[in-house]
Amino acid sequence: MAAGRVLFPLLLLFFFALPSSSTNSE
Repeated sequence: MAAGRVLFPLLLLFFFALPSSSTNSE
């Protein structure tokens, strides 16, 4: 499944961007 290969890195990026954005806001 190609979708899984693209979703994996996308999810990782999201997880890393979520806390990063929160820290940047504060």
